[in-house]
Amino acid sequence: MGLIERKEREKEMRRRQIMDAGEMLFITNGFRNTTMDQIANHCEIARGTVYLYFKNKFELFVELIIRSLESFIQNIRENLKAANTIEEKLSLVGRCYLDLYKKNRNGFMLMNFHDTNGTEDTVPQDKIQYLLHKNQEVWDIIVEIIEEGKSKGVFRQDVKSSETAVLLWSASNGIILTMDHMTNSHRPEDLHCVDNQNSAAFMNTFVKMDYISILYQLWDTILNSIRTVIKNKIT
Repeated sequence: MGLIERKEREKEMRRRQIMDAGEMLFITNGFRNTTMDQIANHCEIARGTVYLYFKNKFELFVELIIRSLESFIQNIRENLKAANTIEEKLSLVGRCYLDLYKKNRNGFMLMNFHDTNGTEDTVPQDKIQYLLHKNQEVWDIIVEIIEEGKSKGVFRQDVKSSETAVLLWSASNGIILTMDHMTNSHRPEDLHCVDNQNSAAFMNTFVKMDYISILYQLWDTILNSIRTVIKNKIT
């Protein structure tokens, strides 16, 4: 390996190190409470080195979302190649979203942050536009699957593709975020601290729920609601 190639590899490794540190600190401390100094300290590098790679934490944040989106989209497209039916394609999108959470919780959670007002004014427009493009690509994949199902008579003609895509995405998102909250904020071993026994029992019911099973029920329900012929479950 030549000198130029080695330096480029070292730069990429440093950039990845900064991104990984930023991702972890954003999740741990929150976006507003995380500073570039903290990221530099975590990487054991000078503050100025961080700025060689990212103009500010807003730009770093956008790059992290793009990284998660690109990984998610690649996973969807690779899995769709093996799908045999339209129904399998649509359910695969939900499974890939769950897979993103399982394999990269931090990336998943960053995609759901909502406390970054002002980002658009501090990040180069080409990166903002690319982020919007990748977001649209996710929606386009879902809409195209539903449209294909309608054209082949698998899904009803009166189904509104964009609205169904929103339903599938937002409902799946809500269940996964609820599962994460119950897993990380209401552990069974912590419920003894709740003074009221009825409240503890109530919370324990939600903590012990099988949220993965609920997700599969959700996808079955959505598919059954748009099929031309209703089936009992996904095959």
